[in-house]
Amino acid sequence: MLVVSDTTPLNYLILIGSEEVLSSIYGAGLVPSQVVDELMHDDTPELVRSWAKDLPAWIHVIEGDVSVFPPLDPGEAAALALAIELHADALLADDMEARLKARSLGIVTIGTVGILAAAHEASLLDFDAAIEALLGTSFRISDSVISAVRNTIPSLILDQVKS
Repeated sequence: MLVVSDTTPLNYLILIGSEEVLSSIYGAGLVPSQVVDELMHDDTPELVRSWAKDLPAWIHVIEGDVSVFPPLDPGEAAALALAIELHADALLADDMEARLKARSLGIVTIGTVGILAAAHEASLLDFDAAIEALLGTSFRISDSVISAVRNTIPSLILDQVKS
């Protein structure tokens, strides 16, 4: 599966120690150089900057074109442009404006919580523990969205039925 990632999913997965689920679920990941620049920004947590300085082999960096979607920040614009150019199967992004633009162009979007749900289904992590860790960072999401995603995970639905 060919996926292009924006900054936010990488940032938060790194912060909760779950970035490796990306390679397990999607194989290689593509990121525009602008995303790497954002991951190495001075305001980014040291853990994330260190990761970005020594990228794993499954991350492939490609120059992205930020001019195509000027209202978006450089990482989002470049990631969306790459997803279109490379006919990616999905764009990994959390920013609502970027997700809406991608969907309007027929591109599937997957956010950080969706990645965690897929990782749970692949038995790579526990969804509830990962969400708890995620909420311990600066990540913000409503309880209703978490519940909605949780209710799409077959194994968790089965657990609820058994209770």
